[in-house]
Amino acid sequence: MASTALLCYEPLLGYLKDYYVILAEVDGHSDNLGELDSLADNCTEIEAFILEKLRGELYCLCGFSMGGTMAVEIVGRGNVRISKVLLDAAFLTKMGSLSLR
Repeated sequence: MASTALLCYEPLLGYLKDYYVILAEVDGHSDNLGELDSLADNCTEIEAFILEKLRGELYCLCGFSMGGTMAVEIVGRGNVRISKVLLDAAFLTKMGSLSLR
């Protein structure tokens, strides 16, 4: 519902003090970002960050709604090693801009 990562996950951060948490803001879902042109491009940007800054490894990838769908896309590409995945309301079928590849 066009929520920001901070709005959804900030209440949980107090429980995750032993972890390094990265909140990815998707284009069009924050006042600081432009229009959402492509989910595939956003997935590529997030994946590139993980590969470059985190040696391609995550303990957990969590996605809610469209973020869950994007998490499924990132997992499905097979380029990032992830120990645990938490999805809520993710579509498991390629839709919209993800279906155009």
